[in-house]
Amino acid sequence: MQMSRFWQNNLICIDLETTGANPLKDRITEIGIVELLPNGSSREWHSLINPETPIPPFISRLTGISNEMVQEAPLFSDIADELLTILKDKVFIAHNVRFDYAFLKQEFLKCGIYFKENTLCTVRLSRQLYPHHFKHNLDSIIERLGIDITDRHRALNDAKVVAYFLTHVKENFSEELLTQAIQKVTKKPSLPPGVDEYEIDSLPDSPGVYLFYGENDLPIYIGKSINLRERVLSHFNSDHKHHKELRLSQQIKRIEHHNTVGELGALLLEAKLIKELNPIHNHRLRRQQQLCSWQWNTVHDKNILEIKNTDEINFSQSDNYFGVFQTRKKALDTLRAIADAHGLCLAVLGIDKHVKGKACFRAQINKCHGACCGKEDMVHHDLKVQMALERIRLQNWKWANAIVIKESNHSYSDFHLIDQWAYFGTYSSYQDALEANSSRREVIFDYDVYKILIKFIFKSSEIIVLPNTNSIHHQTEDYLDESVIDE
Repeated sequence: MQMSRFWQNNLICIDLETTGANPLKDRITEIGIVELLPNGSSREWHSLINPETPIPPFISRLTGISNEMVQEAPLFSDIADELLTILKDKVFIAHNVRFDYAFLKQEFLKCGIYFKENTLCTVRLSRQLYPHHFKHNLDSIIERLGIDITDRHRALNDAKVVAYFLTHVKENFSEELLTQAIQKVTKKPSLPPGVDEYEIDSLPDSPGVYLFYGENDLPIYIGKSINLRERVLSHFNSDHKHHKELRLSQQIKRIEHHNTVGELGALLLEAKLIKELNPIHNHRLRRQQQLCSWQWNTVHDKNILEIKNTDEINFSQSDNYFGVFQTRKKALDTLRAIADAHGLCLAVLGIDKHVKGKACFRAQINKCHGACCGKEDMVHHDLKVQMALERIRLQNWKWANAIVIKESNHSYSDFHLIDQWAYFGTYSSYQDALEANSSRREVIFDYDVYKILIKFIFKSSEIIVLPNTNSIHHQTEDYLDESVIDE
């Protein structure tokens, strides 16, 4: 978009106040618009909006907009036609434009209107024009430009700041530099021919899982991100595209997405969907055949290692399991490598055969330190074994029953149902998770889920231990008073 052409447009500088940050669940409470006209003049439009839902107290404290103030305000549907007339065929400009644009698109959709206009984000424009500044939020803009403003976080006043910023950069930067910056921040990705632009517009800037579908509506790739829109668009970025991405993008016919509250939910859902749907371009997280692990056991007063299938493991009864392997051969290969590095005796560990009291074959070639023939004290050998295996030890399940991990953002919570490192789904309430636990399938160990949970579970701020399934009917919604929470 050339500079002269850009300023020939009617520029809509807009700001919204909302009940939260999720455009799919939260609602608009106020709209403020400053329209910059090509002749240099401007006009304003403003309205409070009844969100048809209570405004959270912390939002009211931030914006100064109370439930009483919007009680008699128009519904969005009441002003939708008038607002659409104001916005139609104009450049939609906001500070973090994806936020305001996404909320308006959702509100218009509720009215049966598909809203689409060209956009410009003044956060991104500020980063282009002021790269030496670290912060680019609206408060930083106000401070940087010395803007005198009252009632910050009210829609019309914030829209005035956006308009002031645009006017300021127009007057203080060369046409060439400003043109380049605007072109860069308004550049649109090159979409695959089979993808509808509406599917891209509907992607939120929040955590979740996305699915690419190909011919015959079969899933071909599943991914996750803490910013769905940014991650999906990265697949179509021609500046970074390589053969694999090019081949994938050419096969996409449809995009689907699922929102999650946070990163943990996205990771768990991605692993679950990949195993269920087997998309051809996903090689990690696929359903695995029977896995196995080493168990440190005492048999006839001797400590030995035994291979156990993971479906035999009860993580709540023992923590003496080491490593997870796709085959018994890989388990043996790993153990032999560890034994070579530490001089361990595989005969003593019950892996290799040998004549009691005599040196094993590995001792004869100096790979075993002689625990088999008395050269090394057995207690010292056992200690070496445990120390060598410690780095691949599997964490035991320290809770008496299944647990729920409560994952929250500033508006919503998800409840992830977990038992012995197996994932049984995500629910929107504790009560739903409690009921699901009473009728769930048996525990099946999933190593991918185990690795995900290990990274999150011990830093989770809220872990709720569920009651024994036999006593679930005694539980109430007030779970925080009746369950154990690990801080």
